[in-house]
Amino acid sequence: MSIARSIRRRLIRGAIALVGAAAGGLLLFTMVTTGFDNLLGSIRETFEENHPSTAEPMAEVPAQLIRVVDGDTIAVVPNDQLPATNDAGTEHVVRLLGIDAPEMNKMSADPAECGAQEATDHLVAILGDGAQLSLTFDGVSDHSDRYGRSLAYVETLGGAQVVDAGAAMIRDGFAEAWYPKSEPAPERFDAYAALQIEAASAGVGSHATCATIGR
Repeated sequence: MSIARSIRRRLIRGAIALVGAAAGGLLLFTMVTTGFDNLLGSIRETFEENHPSTAEPMAEVPAQLIRVVDGDTIAVVPNDQLPATNDAGTEHVVRLLGIDAPEMNKMSADPAECGAQEATDHLVAILGDGAQLSLTFDGVSDHSDRYGRSLAYVETLGGAQVVDAGAAMIRDGFAEAWYPKSEPAPERFDAYAALQIEAASAGVGSHATCATIGR
C-alpha cells in the first residue's frame, strides 16, 4: 500500500469519527434539553398545584354575612369552600381585598383610629343584616392570608344591582385603596385608586374629619 493511500484511509477514518462524535453530541444535547424541558414542566405543574392564588381566579363563592368586624373585615357562615377561622368553628373571616379602613384596635389598649367607628357603621349600612353576599377572588392576588382569612372582593346580591362593597367604602370616603407593597396590585386597584382621589378631592366621609384614612 502506498503512503498516499494509507494517509487517505486515515483521513477518511478520522472524518467518520468526527461525524459520529458530532451525531452523538447532537443526540446527547437533544436528550439533555428534552429532559430539562420535562423537568421545568414538572416543576411548573407542581408550583401551580400548590399555589392556587396565582392561578386562574376561582368562581364566585356565595356567603352569608354574620357580622361586620370593622371597615374592611367581615365574618360569614363557614362552608366547604370557606372553612372556619375561629376555634369554635362558627365563622369564616373575610378581609375585603384592595382596601384599608381605620383600625378599631379591639385587640389592644390603643383607642380606635379616627374614622374607624364610622367606617364600621358604613359597611354595616352597605351590606345589611345577615346579607347574602358573593365573594370574588382576584386573578393575581392571594386568596387567603396567613391567618386563613379570605382575601376577596365582597359584593351584595340583594337589591336592584350588585354593589362592590370595597368600591363603595372608598367612594363614600370611609376607606382607602390599598394593598401590601410586597404583593402584586389587585386587578381592581386602579379603579379603587381613582375613586379614592375623587373622594378625597370632594372631602366626603371621613376625609372631612380625619387627617388620614387607613394606612
